[in-house]
Amino acid sequence: MSKSGQPKDINELYYGQSCSCCGDVLNLSDGNDILFNADELVNKALINIFSNTNITEGIEPNLWKLKRDTLNKAVDEGFGIVDYDSPDFGFVQELKRNNDVFAAFAVHDQTEKLQAQLVDADNRLKSFSQFKKDTAGIIAEGHRHTRTEYNTAIKRARSAAQFKQFQRTAHLYPNISWTPSRAANPDVVHRGYWGTTLPISHPFWLSNFPGSRWNCKCGWEVTDAEVTKEPAEKVKPVPGLDENPVQSGSIFSQSHPHFKKVGKKKAKAINRVIESLGRSASLDEKQQVYALPLNKQYKTHISFNNGGKVEVHKLVKPNLNDPMDDFKDRLNFAIAHAKQGHKVKVLPEIYKSEANARTKLFPGLKNTKSNPDFLLNDKTYADLKRPSAIKNITGNANGAYKQGSVAVISDVRLNKELSEEIIKGRKAAILGEKNKEHYGFDELFFYVKGKVIKYNRQ
Repeated sequence: MSKSGQPKDINELYYGQSCSCCGDVLNLSDGNDILFNADELVNKALINIFSNTNITEGIEPNLWKLKRDTLNKAVDEGFGIVDYDSPDFGFVQELKRNNDVFAAFAVHDQTEKLQAQLVDADNRLKSFSQFKKDTAGIIAEGHRHTRTEYNTAIKRARSAAQFKQFQRTAHLYPNISWTPSRAANPDVVHRGYWGTTLPISHPFWLSNFPGSRWNCKCGWEVTDAEVTKEPAEKVKPVPGLDENPVQSGSIFSQSHPHFKKVGKKKAKAINRVIESLGRSASLDEKQQVYALPLNKQYKTHISFNNGGKVEVHKLVKPNLNDPMDDFKDRLNFAIAHAKQGHKVKVLPEIYKSEANARTKLFPGLKNTKSNPDFLLNDKTYADLKRPSAIKNITGNANGAYKQGSVAVISDVRLNKELSEEIIKGRKAAILGEKNKEHYGFDELFFYVKGKVIKYNRQ
């Protein structure tokens, strides 16, 4: 421990003492069982570091992917898999985006250690086999750290899920009670927390909760029991775990040593790299999905007894924090149409340069650049349009036709109510003979007040 009382390094932070919450010492195993494809990614990383290629701002992308994917798997295990229409979807995506950040700073530290092993005592470049041998301990240490972070991320994600549920039921159970630890030899101070009951909104819960210590095994529950006094003696949260993830949107906080070890200038540079790392990881994910049989590329979102079904492609990536993102509106239309007995596939965005993928997923689509929103009944491409004014409806429909898609006109962003009279007028304008050059399809959809109305050309 340093003079400041802070741990000297990650090993002391993670393993220097038993968990204050539960009295248990963390398992120091390598944890390869949760590190998917670790050997392959590590070997690629060592080749990159040895040849000094594909490394930006000291971050090796394969090591970043290994840690990031492992932590995201922990979030899914702890919080649970949330679907697109869950109120927690955006929150879970935020946790994962911040895992991207944590993984980058952690791997920057690890990459520096690995690079230091490139030369021998006489400053001569080692052979690759010697370099690989000399870095085995650093790799094993990194695996141990990731295992610890994985276990802690599961606990903190689970606590976040519980806290969000506590907030939803606060009208029934307004308080949270700290439950006894399951450890055989609990910490003395934490024993003083047992039975503490405070309102859900109490600031105590901002930094005191299950998962505020490494490998913590404490518990909590909601209750309508009487409120108790706040504990006089509090356990100081350890670096990296001193914020409630529900408030911060992060599993690991900025007080973690990985963040503290770099200066502000370097931190800014690392943050700029993270976006490109995410794009690269997305490209890898795309290729893996594209390689699957077409029927395996979709996930069934909902199905109905009349045969209607909504399937969402695995590469559809909604951004619910963007007010302009139309995924919710697309999904709502898909469900409403499926309720009428139709099969609806929600399609991904595929770039023009991905010609093979477009041929596979968009067969028969003449426009080589457009990205239709839906495939209806396995034969008709359709695109959701959300005009902001009545005067724009015809132009929006014609735009869908240029893209090779039947128009679905939604009222969600209109500046006035879409009455039956207005719908009939717009339908006549779009499907009329005068507009046939601009809208050549014989069908048109309106999605109004949650209901789907289909019109055919007379």
